[in-house]
Amino acid sequence: MKSTKGNSRWGLAVYVAVRDAKGRVLLLRRSSTRSHFAGCWELPGGKPVQDESFDATALVEVFEETGLDVKLTGVAGAAEGSVPGLQVAMLILEGRTRATKVTLSNEHDDFRWLRLDEVGSLKLRPGFDRFFASYGQR
Repeated sequence: MKSTKGNSRWGLAVYVAVRDAKGRVLLLRRSSTRSHFAGCWELPGGKPVQDESFDATALVEVFEETGLDVKLTGVAGAAEGSVPGLQVAMLILEGRTRATKVTLSNEHDDFRWLRLDEVGSLKLRPGFDRFFASYGQR
């Protein structure tokens, strides 16, 4: 099958739409020190390491980036993004937490708990804009 994006390599990243008891979703703003998408908002997540399961990646990344323990509840959807030389398939899981106190890593410099109808007011990282357009309609 021929790629629609030329000869770029493909990678996978796993993210989590973390929801609190009020149904709000957690968004993180990428730090100005990041080489890609600085200042854009995204869900917590990242790339799996070798032989790591998707659910393990999701839980580790959420904890490292937010300090939150979450319970994964299902698949929220998928999106596509890119960085120079790499197309990224983004698997987005859904998770729940009772805690709302966030401790950010150095990857992010701000966070917000938002209702789905508020997410569109943020400058979202490419890929997440398309994901939230459909996720917010569920």
